[in-house]
Amino acid sequence: MNKAEFGIIGLGVMGANLAANAAEKGISISVYNRSEGIEARVVADFLKDHPGEHIQGHTQLTDFVASLARPRKILIMVPAGAPVDEVIDQLTPFLDRDDSIIDGGNSHYKDTFRRCGSLQKKGMAFFGVGVSGGASGARKGPSMMVGGQQTNYYLIQPILESIAAKDPNGNPCVAYLGPQGCGHFVKMVHNGIEYAEMQLLAEAYVLLKPSLDHDTMAELLSEWNEGLEQSFLLETTINILRKKENGTPLLEKVLDVAASKGTGSWTVQAATELGAPASFTASALFARSFSSLKKKRKQLAALSNAAKTDALITIEALQNAYRWARVLNHHEGLQLIQMASDHYGWDVSLQEITRVWTNGCILASTLVVDISKAISEEDFLQHPMFESTRKNGVPALDTILTEASAQHIAVPCFSNALQYWYTMSSVSLPANLIQAQRDSFGAHTYRRIDRLEDESFTTNWNNTHG
Repeated sequence: MNKAEFGIIGLGVMGANLAANAAEKGISISVYNRSEGIEARVVADFLKDHPGEHIQGHTQLTDFVASLARPRKILIMVPAGAPVDEVIDQLTPFLDRDDSIIDGGNSHYKDTFRRCGSLQKKGMAFFGVGVSGGASGARKGPSMMVGGQQTNYYLIQPILESIAAKDPNGNPCVAYLGPQGCGHFVKMVHNGIEYAEMQLLAEAYVLLKPSLDHDTMAELLSEWNEGLEQSFLLETTINILRKKENGTPLLEKVLDVAASKGTGSWTVQAATELGAPASFTASALFARSFSSLKKKRKQLAALSNAAKTDALITIEALQNAYRWARVLNHHEGLQLIQMASDHYGWDVSLQEITRVWTNGCILASTLVVDISKAISEEDFLQHPMFESTRKNGVPALDTILTEASAQHIAVPCFSNALQYWYTMSSVSLPANLIQAQRDSFGAHTYRRIDRLEDESFTTNWNNTHG
């Protein structure tokens, strides 16, 4: 059999779908999966489901490596963390200089830093590639965010471009974004934005529940999905609302405890290390944490006996609030990416990032297309495209928060949106008092508005005379 152009290690849901996608595009591939225990027939079953002369399958790593054309290009699709290191350690003794390893999982960007440096010393290229779109995206065309050694990117670029989704102009939704762990960092923040997008939809759902049944709610959101609110996640939510089991909405039977896999908390941690805000992701992340306290919530619910109003939510205000909150959520996430780029020297293009997100991606939406058009060296919130969204959205958020409070409904992400805007659009903040407090009890110094920017001062604040 001829040597394969592309190798894929790991035939889980994502790996198998990416392999099928590549084979369908005419790329000759070789796949590998371990064959112990319940994975004994993974490779055999994949070959049975995807017969073709361009596909090889192996359960021995040496045979797999030997089946690949040089320089070898190998995509690893295994769980993040130690499994990735284990595969790399097993694989590299059989590889040569100029071979390329691609990690397509949700690895932590600092792990990618380390792996890039380690493999570069051996003359091999390592790429951390964020892959978005879930199983469907992997099969039909994902969005991919590439970081790593740019000099070798040309070797894997044609393959990635052939399997990627296409943007509105027909270009592949994949791009080299920067060195080291840049690609995985961007994917991590993408997931952080996704957390808040999901939470905003959950809050819209709970606000509409008192007045609309699931089918009516789905019809309303379908109307939204025809306009500026169109998104992959909104479409997903509509389908969930319509799903029935024995004539009853299946959603009503789902326990209200949300899990997470870590990328949300990584985003908040990274923002903290960089001194950047990630308030939307944090609000959504902690909303999931609160959901896990089911027993305690039941106990405290008995104490919440204040009278609720029967006022219904203002649907137009909810739509305008949702639209503006989403703009701000994306703004904060892209701001975090820019701050990381400045810190690490990545020189990322936010326009290219948002272009890659326009299709094949969990964040794919009309909004992302608009941001990609509006983004430039200036802050896209200042672009005329978002003027009416802002003017309608700010008072709408105020209305929604008032109505939610009257009904005792928690809406942390909608609340955060208004506070984010008030904070980001404030010329002066009370941080001067905080800095004075720090100086008072810890002599941490402070700067003055009437002196040079690089001058620092300390004061005995307890001596109030003079």
